[in-house]
Amino acid sequence: LLGAIEAILAESELQPVIVLMGDHGWASRDLEDQLSNLSAYLVPDTVALYPTISPVNTFRLIFDGVFGGSLGTLPDTSYHSTGQEKFEFTVVPNTWHPEEP
Repeated sequence: LLGAIEAILAESELQPVIVLMGDHGWASRDLEDQLSNLSAYLVPDTVALYPTISPVNTFRLIFDGVFGGSLGTLPDTSYHSTGQEKFEFTVVPNTWHPEEP
């Protein structure tokens, strides 16, 4: 993956947009950990990323900031259901806060 990114950066005439995303979190302590996925971005300054962004808004902000779109954002809300109760959703709050310096 690193080699592919390095090649893209070396060969691009314009600044590329690169988004790396995982599909779920790394820990099973609680639902918020399970739903916090890897998100890494290389985007121009015209893309207004923020610390609590969720995947629902990633490409909306890129389309708006890079291509002049007007999609805006949706609520950064996550939902969870169990395998036994597939359509019984629980709202999982997004309480992530950047660490204080």
